[in-house]
Amino acid sequence: MLSSLEKITVPELTEFLDAIGAKPICPFCNCDTWHVLTDMSESGFVLITNKKWSAACGRCGFIRNHHVELFRQWRAQKNG
Repeated sequence: MLSSLEKITVPELTEFLDAIGAKPICPFCNCDTWHVLTDMSESGFVLITNKKWSAACGRCGFIRNHHVELFRQWRAQKNG
């Protein structure tokens, strides 16, 4: 389970998506600009709610959700 104190940054989420081969292209408008919607703490860390983080397409607003547990597993493997 992800600790509420565990710190996750947007660059880490980007690295995770790159590492797993996630496509950065919006399935509706082909834009490749995304904005993290999940609340950010004042220190710049992503605050996870309902075990997910979300991003919106910068052109059409399509929202994609990602389950944080898969990120946590990837990070644990990466850090050994």
